[in-house]
Amino acid sequence: MIDVRDKRRKHLDSLDDQQAEQTVPSESSGSVSIKEITKQWLKANGYDGLYNCDGCGCGLADFMPCGFPNENECVAAHKRDDGFFYKGKPND
Repeated sequence: MIDVRDKRRKHLDSLDDQQAEQTVPSESSGSVSIKEITKQWLKANGYDGLYNCDGCGCGLADFMPCGFPNENECVAAHKRDDGFFYKGKPND
């Protein structure tokens, strides 16, 4: 049996960022996902994505492609000109 959450995740993954944001419930509905809350916080605070000490990094355009980020090791990051993600803000 296919889990409804899996179907929704596959649907959201198939959309571009603008389309996906339009399908995510608003904060007033009280049902915003942790993924969306994290993404909004990163944007509001000037970050480009997440970095993990294992060398993994993801940007806001392809956010959390793993589906289960490590809550202890994934940290706010910025993207440098070399295309890689580094923890902290550009001037940290």
